[in-house]
Amino acid sequence: MPTRLIREGIINSDRINELDWAAEVFYRRLLNKVDDHGLFDARPSVLRTSLYPLKVDRVREADCSRWLAACEKAGLIILYEAEKKPFLKVLDTRWQTRSEPKYPQPPVTVNNCKQVRTPVTVVEDVVVVEVEGKTLSGKPDAIEVLKFLNLKANRNYKPVKANVEIIQARLAESFTVAELKQVVAKKCREWLTDDKMAEYLRPKTLFSRTNFANYAGELVDAAEPS
Repeated sequence: MPTRLIREGIINSDRINELDWAAEVFYRRLLNKVDDHGLFDARPSVLRTSLYPLKVDRVREADCSRWLAACEKAGLIILYEAEKKPFLKVLDTRWQTRSEPKYPQPPVTVNNCKQVRTPVTVVEDVVVVEVEGKTLSGKPDAIEVLKFLNLKANRNYKPVKANVEIIQARLAESFTVAELKQVVAKKCREWLTDDKMAEYLRPKTLFSRTNFANYAGELVDAAEPS
């Protein structure tokens, strides 16, 4: 692993200041493990053994999941999926890239979507979302479901392409908004207080084609949750 230059500005960073002590230590350790492009494996089991090799008996995978989410919320990293595995990218490293990426690069639409407030407008039946100067779009029903997930799970998922399109895909399969919301409500009741499962209250897990078909099959009725 090459020697890394950690700039003094990290001490006065507003984004770093959003983290609690444990999450900040996690982030600083992460800076020592990512490749020159800021990329690394985002599986909690890998983070636990890679970042805390001498403390695996004191650090849980659930802790890594929580700290990872805190770093994403603070806009320090982005999370994405490639080759059916989760990966992360540390933002604004400005390191000299002396080697090829060791992990898959994030999609362009994700790579440019930092954690910022996103203005949303509606043009006819399409929601237009501007993120980091890029314009994305999605159906109002998909945005409604995403907002419901954020409300129920206490999350802050942005209406970016990766999140909106997977919801739209389920709606295109003739599932209703009510059914999507009911699955969200049911899984929040089951998982939100479970450290191991809470991390899966996310669009890519809840609304993947196979997962959602299974979750929808567990529903007793399709009444929209309040």
